[in-house]
Amino acid sequence: MKWILKSLADVIEYKGRSSIVESRYFFFFNFLAILIALSIDIKLGLIREIIPGFSTYVLAEMVRIILFFPNISLGIRRLHDINKSGWWVLLSFTVVGIIPLFYWFYFVHGDKQPNQYGNAPDLVGDDTSKKL
Repeated sequence: MKWILKSLADVIEYKGRSSIVESRYFFFFNFLAILIALSIDIKLGLIREIIPGFSTYVLAEMVRIILFFPNISLGIRRLHDINKSGWWVLLSFTVVGIIPLFYWFYFVHGDKQPNQYGNAPDLVGDDTSKKL
């Protein structure tokens, strides 16, 4: 829960680094939040056709809009953790670009030592960092 709250609190923080663990937990949180919103939409019948022929699930779209900026800021900090520029997050607006971003966000571990974007991210709730 601490990872999710940290990601939501850092919504306007684009400097620094975020760990792979934070990225994975926030992805899981996004998935669950949209799944719950989608099931509520279907159960309550909150389906609208804004564009003819395309169904829009109102609550699920609201959740996606609310989580848009936290996802962008986390993505930029995650790219910083693997020593890449935050501008790489623009690949998410292309179909093919999602593949390397998914790999970098969820499978590539960040640098253990400080890089040009800052020190290695602290693990929330890790007692070993408090002892040092």
